[in-house]
Amino acid sequence: MDTLEQQLTKETILESNCQNAFRVLKTQFEKIFSSVLIKPSSLDGMYARKDFRAYTSMEPQLFKEIILKNFDFIEDYMLKTIIHAQTIQKRLDDKKLQIQECTVQEVKALDAISKDKAKKSCMVSFQKLHSHLKHLSHDNLKGTRIESGFKRAFATLFGQDVETFIGTMFLNMDQLEKQLDKEEFQEIGSTASFKVLETQFQMFIKSRIYLDDEYVDMTRNKFLQYTRLEIPEFRDTLIQHMESVKKSIDERAQHKREYDSWVNERQIQTTKEQVENGIIELYFVRTEYQLADMFTKALPEDRFQYLVRQIGMRCLTPAELEVLTKESA
Repeated sequence: MDTLEQQLTKETILESNCQNAFRVLKTQFEKIFSSVLIKPSSLDGMYARKDFRAYTSMEPQLFKEIILKNFDFIEDYMLKTIIHAQTIQKRLDDKKLQIQECTVQEVKALDAISKDKAKKSCMVSFQKLHSHLKHLSHDNLKGTRIESGFKRAFATLFGQDVETFIGTMFLNMDQLEKQLDKEEFQEIGSTASFKVLETQFQMFIKSRIYLDDEYVDMTRNKFLQYTRLEIPEFRDTLIQHMESVKKSIDERAQHKREYDSWVNERQIQTTKEQVENGIIELYFVRTEYQLADMFTKALPEDRFQYLVRQIGMRCLTPAELEVLTKESA
């Protein structure tokens, strides 16, 4: 599981590595699925099934069906992730070819158009997610029996008090919106804000076993009465909107990295051309005159202090610092 997760969360996703990791994981369970543990008619597996039920509180056959469902879910997610990564890479490759012959002004104009388009798409995805989550909060139902039943259903599904959860949810949504709506996209801030919101819903999203349990008919009915959505429908739509927002954040991050890379390459190319044309002249700086050594090398104390003085600074001893502190006080 850890190996598969590492492959799927890499910045550059390799299809063969993901498929191999998934195949290894699935192979682990094939022996169980073909064993006497799963065959109800096998007397040899009777005691094994009994021990299995006692430990997992599940019938072996039900366990098999659930594992197979989760494998289907993982495989579907994996294929979508791989296709998305390949699509992004193709766009980047196409864009590289497009800007190679462009001037700086043309690239900046293209970048401004692309950024604006990406931002609008991202905000549309966010608004759809925001609208969907509003199903969990209805002011017009406050104090009603429907709300009271929903609170109990919500505590069962999410394991939290509904008012605390909703308050935190909208706070997290506000933080994410501020990050996504910034004029200059910030990948770290946007990704972190999204992760906070995603983490809040993880228990609910992953509760596939519980949502299929016939025992929770009452919980499902209370949830439906309040939100006007079946639990599986709400969950699937939530996942869809979450994936859409994440995809838009990834695309904006890829676009920014591509543009920054082009700018750096262009600056290096321009500097090289200026050197070749004699506009800029480079000189070799010997070690004894290289001031940058104080930031990049472990130097003897006297050499370090000498370089510090060369840039107009002083090295103060603790005693000197204490005197200066008392004088300023």
